[in-house]
Amino acid sequence: MSFTPFECIGLSAEREDEIVKLINRTIDNAKRVEIPHTFKHEYRLYEQDRIQVWYLLVENELVSAAPHFLGDSQPELGVFNYAVDEENAEGKLFAFIQPTEDLRDGLAPIVFRVPDFWLIDEMKFPFLSKVQLVAFAVNISIYANEGEFYEKTGKSTKLKLGVQSLIPSGLFVEGDEQPDPAAMFSGRILSAEKLTNEETGRKFYHLIVESIEKIDVLAPEYAFEVEPKDGMIVSGDFILSGRLV
Repeated sequence: MSFTPFECIGLSAEREDEIVKLINRTIDNAKRVEIPHTFKHEYRLYEQDRIQVWYLLVENELVSAAPHFLGDSQPELGVFNYAVDEENAEGKLFAFIQPTEDLRDGLAPIVFRVPDFWLIDEMKFPFLSKVQLVAFAVNISIYANEGEFYEKTGKSTKLKLGVQSLIPSGLFVEGDEQPDPAAMFSGRILSAEKLTNEETGRKFYHLIVESIEKIDVLAPEYAFEVEPKDGMIVSGDFILSGRLV
């Protein structure tokens, strides 16, 4: 079973017509955010408590919708490059987790989508920045302890991953393919809370997970067969979203 970032924050519906109505309703309740130095681009920001959806309009036409969540983790990353998707004008940043002093290397590289990319001032690479980083579960598994984690993951994969590990899967592309804001990682749950999306009544989980870096993880309630608790271990594939602090 796989999930979308919208499902991970409870903004989802069963039928396509219901989804269209939901999008229209949230856009109607969104506030206009002007983008300096351009007349073509404009954001509409929908906010509900810590939930955000950044709608990007180009010449008054909706081209993308980027969900985000205002979590607690703010790792300091070494940002070294960017990319803009030609189809939907969404921006991404490339960065090193736990960067070296010269910011040209680090523990692991990642790429993450920036929902408010066009609001960022001029960037001079590389640079150090705190990033409010969240991970939306595409698929996720939960384990009671390290023993269960190693027993089950060891049987299902040839590559044995550690309890706190990360693979920048979004960077594994060929030819002219665009990198995806994706990563595969595992980590220990530091805290877990079940939240309710007031727009839909759907419930979802907000976890703070200690992988190779602390990160906020979002997943729909039905992603888990057991209730997530502190000390448990999760692993899976995730879409990364980050805002510069």
